[in-house]
Amino acid sequence: MVTSQAVPDEDAKTITPAGARPDGPGGARAELFNDSPDNTWAFTGGADVAGGFSQTRGARNYVGHFEEYIRWDRAPSTNKARAMQRYAVNLARPGVVLSDVVADFDTRVAPLRPKATAYLISPDDYAAGESGAPAFQGALRRFIDKAVAVRSGAFAVVQLPYRPKEGADLAERYAAAAKDVVNEYAATPAIHSRIIVVDHSSQTTADSAFTSAGLRADSTLTAQGHLILGRQLAEATIGLTSDFPGKGVAVDREEIPAPTAFRAEGPTASLQSGALSVSVPQGVGGRWRVEARVILSDEDAGLAPPKAGTTLSSASVDAGGTASLHGLPGTGRVEITTASADGAQRLATLRGDLASGSFSPAVPSPIGRLSGKLGQGGPLTWLFMGDSITHGALHTKGYDAVPQVVEKYVHEVLGRQDDVVVNTAVSGATTADTLAQIGPRLENYPADVVSLMIGTNDSVDAATPPETYRKSLRAIIERIRAKNPDAVIILRTPTPGCRSELVKPYVAIMKRLGAEDDGLVVVDQFTRWQESAESYPWLISDPADADKVDQILMGDNLHPGFNGQRYMARLFLSALGLWTPDNEQAALQYEPAISAARAAAPGITTSAAAPGTTATVDLQPFTRPQAGAIGDIAVTVSGKDEGWSVARVVPAGRAEVVFEGLPHASSYVATAVAYRTGSPVRVVSGEASAQGPGAAPRPPQRPDRPFPHRSSASTIS
Repeated sequence: MVTSQAVPDEDAKTITPAGARPDGPGGARAELFNDSPDNTWAFTGGADVAGGFSQTRGARNYVGHFEEYIRWDRAPSTNKARAMQRYAVNLARPGVVLSDVVADFDTRVAPLRPKATAYLISPDDYAAGESGAPAFQGALRRFIDKAVAVRSGAFAVVQLPYRPKEGADLAERYAAAAKDVVNEYAATPAIHSRIIVVDHSSQTTADSAFTSAGLRADSTLTAQGHLILGRQLAEATIGLTSDFPGKGVAVDREEIPAPTAFRAEGPTASLQSGALSVSVPQGVGGRWRVEARVILSDEDAGLAPPKAGTTLSSASVDAGGTASLHGLPGTGRVEITTASADGAQRLATLRGDLASGSFSPAVPSPIGRLSGKLGQGGPLTWLFMGDSITHGALHTKGYDAVPQVVEKYVHEVLGRQDDVVVNTAVSGATTADTLAQIGPRLENYPADVVSLMIGTNDSVDAATPPETYRKSLRAIIERIRAKNPDAVIILRTPTPGCRSELVKPYVAIMKRLGAEDDGLVVVDQFTRWQESAESYPWLISDPADADKVDQILMGDNLHPGFNGQRYMARLFLSALGLWTPDNEQAALQYEPAISAARAAAPGITTSAAAPGTTATVDLQPFTRPQAGAIGDIAVTVSGKDEGWSVARVVPAGRAEVVFEGLPHASSYVATAVAYRTGSPVRVVSGEASAQGPGAAPRPPQRPDRPFPHRSSASTIS
């Protein structure tokens, strides 16, 4: 099954604080984590609960950490699958205060019939000041009454405010006001015992890790702050074990450098005398680097080495100027990016066709029925069903799985803050037990968009014969349509890994269903990953150690890790026409464990030709001494003083590469980069240069860094 080790029963028991009375606040909390199949939690509040990208970037927010903990780490070995149905639904929106939650409760919270409804008192609440405290208390009473009445055995969870850098007195005043309201219910034990108070106020005051790393200067939470709040929430409800939310969680991964500011202004582009001319607006100021890349696929992994056939051309230009990009083919789709000289800013990306010379901004273009739904104006519910790969526990090490990546993207990039994302995937799930648990995994939620990724466990020892899998998959699709005939259904194929051969028949069935049913969208993750892994197996497994964890795209030999989850989310969003490159979320990737080796420089000669200059790059000095096979080679020729470059990716067996029609340069420089096929090593050449047509190469220089991965280096002799 797609699972990990079971948590011992004794470690999974609910911990009730010493001295808690059954009729006191939280006295009934042991019922929170019983074997009920519908233990949904609803989290309400403002920006701190929403925990968006601006606070956590690619790490999980405290709701995500808490959900992983109660669904995975604290799921008992008995009835484990049912315990993993303790879903956490984040209903928070920036700017929301408690009175807003109460006003929307019947339409936004009540339909979920949550076992527990939580609210975190935020700076937006106590910004009302001392005079606003009575109104806040009135809203809290109404919140508690609604939360405990939403269904039989329901709970209200009141999270006191964390200690801010400024305004701590008001935060403490509202914390005291909340405690006073809770104490009022002592006369009604049936309600009092179902109110749980999480005292973030006193705990964050005493927690040196929170005071030093939990907040930014403006008192907004950091990824570390979210991890700490999640731990405090778990301690107040289910109790803590030594590892929260799981082993190896540390929200400090190093990011690949990328722009942090994306401007609305964009360049214009046209074809002029065989070159691509790109004009940068005057008003953006400064100096800019314009790059055109021939697009082989809309869903390039980014972390995978570039494929043969890729061409890049770039040049530097001042604002208000025009860059001429040479060396591009006469046909093909192209993407044009414009980044500031320091790499911190990027202008709007253009996409277009080299044959027609037509270029336009790369904006989302939602597919058919989804476009209609997005245009209706109301909130949508996005539901993710599947097994452990969608569940996303353990192997992401505290970072977002696909549902959380999509949630942040939908809320912040698409600006749909009212949309709700629900993840009902369960580790170990097959099509059969998904059907058996279709109520809590589908029918409890009013889903408008449904993602279904399932089949990895069906394939184990043919646990589900292919024909049975086909029928079960079709039955799940029909249940989705019975719940909402207008739902957009996306089938995501299983990913490759240690079960690649086993899962192939199931992938074929899913793709065939999509071909037979125009109402389905199929995202073929298997083929996309397998194509890259055939050339570079280390992207998904270590050839020397099949059980090694934390590969480039994988958390182990079966489950995608944090970078793999981000890549799957990109495939998903691209298939729906929602992906756009011009935002920080699209640009975010984490440094992969790729080391570097240095190699000899290629040779280069130049000759005069009309139009422009021809440069011939001899790859044999670079390829001959390699210690191990290499994949496709990225060869770059640049004008050293003129600031332009042209790069082409060619197959590994190529002896030379000819660049024609290059612009004039006082010195032409050639470099080469390739990745080894048997291990995650990037081989970077030194520089070779020629002083104009026919000149002899200069002595090799230190290698450049044409790709963004930072890594250690060794020398090839």
